Amino acid sequence: MKKSVLSKFEEVYLTIFKFVIIVVLSIALIVSGVMLVKGLSDMNVKPGIPSPARKAPKPNVNIDKFLNEFDPKEQTAPAPPIQENKTQIPKDTSLDIMVDKYLANLWLYVDGYQKQCSLANPVNKDDFINTFPKYIFKNLFSAYGEEFAESQDKFEKAVLGNKRIIQICIDKKGQAHVLATSLGWHEKEYSKQLQEGEKFDEQELERVKSEEENEYNKVTAKKAQGTQSLIVALGAFGVFMALMLLLIFSNIESNLRGIKIIEKE
Repeated sequence: MKKSVLSKFEEVYLTIFKFVIIVVLSIALIVSGVMLVKGLSDMNVKPGIPSPARKAPKPNVNIDKFLNEFDPKEQTAPAPPIQENKTQIPKDTSLDIMVDKYLANLWLYVDGYQKQCSLANPVNKDDFINTFPKYIFKNLFSAYGEEFAESQDKFEKAVLGNKRIIQICIDKKGQAHVLATSLGWHEKEYSKQLQEGEKFDEQELERVKSEEENEYNKVTAKKAQGTQSLIVALGAFGVFMALMLLLIFSNIESNLRGIKIIEKE
């Protein structure tokens, strides 16, 4: 028995329908797999670790900067090493020992400086040690610690042994007031660098905190995208299953049509 024209059209359309379903099934399966992998990847993302906060370098008072700023022509009187603060500091034996130690070192530098300057009336050791206002060193060492004392000691040794400074002393016949000026300049520069270092440390902590917050926000956004990807993957898999059922029903319909044709024959 020959097939009717209508039956032939039905078979053609059914074939096209099956082909379209298979294509869509393949696309749905691929989308489901890709979105599943992407979703799981985004859900497991970890925040990046920012570079650790850097520490500011310790103050380093440069003698060259002092020499460039030091102009004895503009000085008519000794400059105080620091603003005098005669506030009584509680008795501290270790602090007294530190003051005596660095004052003794300072005398060695001053003595060498006087000798190279060929001063007419150099100060002797006893007068220098006994008349020097120790409370200045005590206040400074108490406020800044021994690192300041070591920095000052190194600085004064370099200044009082510098050839340019010694020549200025000779030219001014001992009236350059280098010691008082250099002590005050060192304290001011050390304090300035210390404050800059503290500001640098604060900025570094803020940077690390900001980077951590940015990384947290990125991870949160990424995980939200991962959740959306999993939802899309689930939806695509649902479409795949629904189309698979249609394909099964289409095959059943085709098989039933074939049985009917055989029975009619």
